[in-house]
Amino acid sequence: MRTLKGWLKVVILIYGVGAALLHLYTSGFGTFEPRTQRGLHLLFLLPLIYILFPATKNSPKNRPSLFDALASLLCFAGPAYIVWNAERLNFRMVGMDEVLPVEMVLGTALVLLVVEAARRALSRWMALTIAIAIFYLATAPYWPGLLKFKGYPFPRMVEVLFLAGDEGIFGFLTGISSNILFIYILFAGFMISAGVGKFLIDFAVWAAGWAKGGPAKIAVISSGLYGTVSGSTVANVYATGSFTIPLMKKGGFVPKQAAAIESIASTGGQLMPPIMGAGAFIMSEVTGIPYFKIIQAAAIPAVLYYLGLFFVVHFISLKQGMASISKTERPSIFPMLRHAYYFLPFILVIIFLGYGYSPSKSAFFVVLVIFGLSFLDRKTWMTPKKTLNALFEASVNAAIIATALAGSGMVVGILTR
Repeated sequence: MRTLKGWLKVVILIYGVGAALLHLYTSGFGTFEPRTQRGLHLLFLLPLIYILFPATKNSPKNRPSLFDALASLLCFAGPAYIVWNAERLNFRMVGMDEVLPVEMVLGTALVLLVVEAARRALSRWMALTIAIAIFYLATAPYWPGLLKFKGYPFPRMVEVLFLAGDEGIFGFLTGISSNILFIYILFAGFMISAGVGKFLIDFAVWAAGWAKGGPAKIAVISSGLYGTVSGSTVANVYATGSFTIPLMKKGGFVPKQAAAIESIASTGGQLMPPIMGAGAFIMSEVTGIPYFKIIQAAAIPAVLYYLGLFFVVHFISLKQGMASISKTERPSIFPMLRHAYYFLPFILVIIFLGYGYSPSKSAFFVVLVIFGLSFLDRKTWMTPKKTLNALFEASVNAAIIATALAGSGMVVGILTR
């Protein structure tokens, strides 16, 4: 990701903070109608991919290239058209009304922009998957056997990928990203900025540092606890692994073993309620099962996952004669008790969901609670700088998720036709 400097850094910071504040507002006070909400979501987030993620390793690292700047501006066109014409498009007859020339141009451009954004922010394989699905839709009449169907003319393809309300770029997956995932990404960002991440790691060191193979058990416990905050495997590895992997190597684990334990432990983080990965929200949306029921069902499997991993690590430690962490390196319980209020946000999310509040409104209330809790300790104050950074980082992380789900929406739209 690029590190911007000067006036451009300030402009993009303000832009990203504005995007986060918009989603914070809609989470607490109600979303716009679906097509408008999804259009605004991509209008704000998709340009960030081209500004912050270089096309190649040889691209400028502290500023966007001319192509990136033009592409980021072009990212506004398609979503802006959807937002501006939302009322007309809502009453449009899919498969019957004509696709206008301007819609074909904007739709084609946006499809290409989403594919390239997926390549930059996610992986070439994600972009290739989307491209193969589009290629299949265009060439379907020429495929053999069960893969063959009559296919769609070009205007109809644009309609499916660009204009449809429940599938394609602005389909229900983008709706999940805009209505739910953004506020939970912001929730996680505020938790970490307020010091909750450090508290959870310290708690894991205190809880498991005394045992044989303590460093590895700390990795398991801290990754599980951190997963309740982030719901992201990558963020979990970055936050806990930077501490636990060196600790495991120092404790006698070989580097490959330390990396494997941390990666497996962090992968389970997206299974941990109350904040799980995007899959849990998609599951709730598709099945109609309330999110509170989803996290109830996930609780026991998640605990069993970490319990099994804990025992594996324990037996490896016994076999290899691993030692515990010295008492001087373990935090005292009494200073941590002063920050026991950090468990309150987790409890409140579950309470709000249990009382029937929507996932987004539950997260909105808890974000405000976290902001207030940070002022109980001078070291964890959510200062203006920390708050702005948390809002901006939420927008960047949400832009990556939005790109993934917009691309996946096209694949789903094609395969369900």
